[in-house]
Amino acid sequence: MDTGQVVAHTNNSSASDTMLESLETVQILEVAIGLRVLLDANGPMTVGQLLGHRPIQGGLEELVAHVRIAKAVDAISLEGREQVLVSDRDSQQILAGIPQLLPSADRFPEDLETLAL
Repeated sequence: MDTGQVVAHTNNSSASDTMLESLETVQILEVAIGLRVLLDANGPMTVGQLLGHRPIQGGLEELVAHVRIAKAVDAISLEGREQVLVSDRDSQQILAGIPQLLPSADRFPEDLETLAL
């Protein structure tokens, strides 16, 4: 492999305005509250099943929030992966594979602000 034409590039140390504008802010605490209410009413469900009841509005960032919440409450990790459809900001469907996690309401702390998110 010829690497003679490779030029080193230093990454920016701050985010550009364009990049910041492209980020969608997901209120992870609000997502956690909604998930706990849904799980309390319906019993344990995988993240994919939760998304069937409460579809994602914030794209991939919100999907990541769901997985982070499930892991933060020590959701049961099942064998295999789930495939979920997520709409991005341009309403394009993205098929994502996520770990099969089974959170339940009893694994959530009373004070959701104590979750390590």
